[in-house]
Amino acid sequence: MEFEVVKECESTVQEKALS
Repeated sequence: MEFEVVKECESTVQEKALS
């Protein structure tokens, strides 16, 4: 159910790691 939220969180983490 909260899978979408986790996906968004992971996306943000990946973007932060890329920066």
